[in-house]
Amino acid sequence: MRPPALQMFISTAPQQSIAPVTNLTLKEARGDRKSKGTAMALQSQIEMAALALEESQPMICLSSPDDTRVAQANGAWRLLYSDASEITRLNRLPLGLELRSVYQRVCLRNGVLENRAEVGHKWRLAAQRTRVVARAWDDELGTLNRVGVANVGNRLAVQFTKVVIQLRRVLFVPTPFLRIVARPNGPLEKEKRVPTLDLTYLSERLRLSRGGDGSLFVLERVEDTFGPLEQPGEIVDSRRGFDGATGKVEML
Repeated sequence: MRPPALQMFISTAPQQSIAPVTNLTLKEARGDRKSKGTAMALQSQIEMAALALEESQPMICLSSPDDTRVAQANGAWRLLYSDASEITRLNRLPLGLELRSVYQRVCLRNGVLENRAEVGHKWRLAAQRTRVVARAWDDELGTLNRVGVANVGNRLAVQFTKVVIQLRRVLFVPTPFLRIVARPNGPLEKEKRVPTLDLTYLSERLRLSRGGDGSLFVLERVEDTFGPLEQPGEIVDSRRGFDGATGKVEML
């Protein structure tokens, strides 16, 4: 059985879908959830449930050896819900492509974070995977994020170093050789800003995080069957740049 709060997040998703729920998909869900008012009410319920969980335990301290919850952040997580713009824009992919799932893999000991999006065609004509690899480290105490929230010890600074885009299949033919490695080159990189991620709730099953703009991420732990984590290293030397705001790969 899932914890009641986690079940509440799961129940907001459209049936037979493992893609993360967003404020857009709430409006598109079947049945009595079609109305804008109902979607807004569901968003409010999700936010209140998240706040209740965040207030139910002391704040996480990433630098404290006595905070046993820090180790729980490691592993593989599936995104259940987010209102972040980088997630909601994935609901509007071109050429019949649809978001299937989003995962985040974390290894705090090695300072590695990887975001992984699985994309497929609505008629099963193709399958694509995008991985964004990053370095992650404890941010400086007291620093303010973009919405003015001070770091109390639960904040990771994140530097994206590599984007790997792989067209895994065309029709029924595997295409592992169709692979692009690009440099992150979105608005944050162009403005030389370092993204942040606050870990606001951790348990064995559920993790809540807040982005630097206050956006909410709700994730459920899954078995990590993805193989070894790629080390982020330095930003890759590539003539291709990936703009996370548009999803486009451009020549630099």
